Amino acid sequence: MNIEIINDQFSVTAQIEVEDLENLQLEGYDSIVCNRPDDEESGQPKALEIKEACDALGLKFLHIPMTAPIYNEKDKVPFNEFLSDCTKTLGYCRTGRRALVLYKGANDL
Repeated sequence: MNIEIINDQFSVTAQIEVEDLENLQLEGYDSIVCNRPDDEESGQPKALEIKEACDALGLKFLHIPMTAPIYNEKDKVPFNEFLSDCTKTLGYCRTGRRALVLYKGANDL
């Protein structure tokens, strides 16, 4: 997994698997944001699968599906509220681009 660190609070990566979550937690991540719609690609884990695994590990999880690297203004509020309660968050989608676009847009970077 190739993680791009944006700052101390937020990083992005491509699609993660349930099996990755324990290692991510060991790396200090306390929260996961999925910006990928379910069934975008054959074989990808559903957001609910990742959420349930996060719940079992005590990780916070937020799903804001984006179909293009363009966020909706309405996504900024729940995203920023979620981040305000997190220490170190990993955002993911197919390549990490949508996660980065939402983070930058929600933080006016």
